[in-house]
Amino acid sequence: MPNNFQIPDLTKLCGEHFDLRVNEHCHPVGQESRQWVLQQGLTLVDEYSSSSSNARALQLASLQIPLLASLWYPTCDVTQLRTATDLLTILFYKCNHPDVLNEAAGRTALDSVVNRVRHAMNEQSSRWARFQTTLASFHTARTSGQPQSVGSLLISKRSSEIFGVAFDLQEYVEDLQVSDEVIHGQFLSDLKRNALDAVTWMKEVVEYNVKQAKGESAVNLIAVLMREKEITLQAAVNQATANAKECIQSFVRLSLGDKATSLTEDAKRYVQGLRDCIVGWAYWVYETEEYFLKNGEEVKAFGWVFLLPKDGEGEKR
Repeated sequence: MPNNFQIPDLTKLCGEHFDLRVNEHCHPVGQESRQWVLQQGLTLVDEYSSSSSNARALQLASLQIPLLASLWYPTCDVTQLRTATDLLTILFYKCNHPDVLNEAAGRTALDSVVNRVRHAMNEQSSRWARFQTTLASFHTARTSGQPQSVGSLLISKRSSEIFGVAFDLQEYVEDLQVSDEVIHGQFLSDLKRNALDAVTWMKEVVEYNVKQAKGESAVNLIAVLMREKEITLQAAVNQATANAKECIQSFVRLSLGDKATSLTEDAKRYVQGLRDCIVGWAYWVYETEEYFLKNGEEVKAFGWVFLLPKDGEGEKR
């Protein structure tokens, strides 16, 4: 097994049809959200092997979740961005750091944030029902057994990662009114599936190193590709990035097609939101320390990723 692999600059997969935008309220909202998260006591222990509040604050800041929310929702108001940032932080810990998440505090905090969404969306509305369903699917998928094939694992990850919830949150942050018929129609369903799969494949690529170091690579699509197709790590990474690129290209073709022009203005804004999520994720993975520690800029420039030691040896995350 080699001790490194190379990935392309994921931002270049997006091409000319994606504009990177960031919410102007990112900094103040980020400060408020981080303070709130720390007050909730979401983490049991700190992953830097320190229980000090300062270390927890540094670790939370290194994740750069407020930046992710600002890239995904670049035009919403302060209130909506704050709710989105709080929600994404809780779900990110649940996805990526369940071992340090205080489950009781997490449930209380999540209920509080979801109630903000419910009050704003009207609990009798179809968009609230859709958001509830997606969030419930997320929780169910997180507790279900992981499939063992590439195809079935990819389908599972459409629900078990934060992306599906983030996509549906577009209707809250932008106050969109899109009918069930349009949302569940073939056109938007195809767009959403391509967007989901694109960001999922990108996440699997950048997350592989972390997962293998923690001994959790069995739930990563790169490792499953290696096993299922009997290929090398580099070949699996190449295949995954090619899959992400193909999904992005399919998304672009659909979004520029004739059917897109006939959408309502709110439905067009929903599609733009999916576009923001794709390009925002591609840029954000190099800004957070979650995947490449402090080497994001170097990895973006040269692509080389060196495998972390297993079983907590070497540098602590």
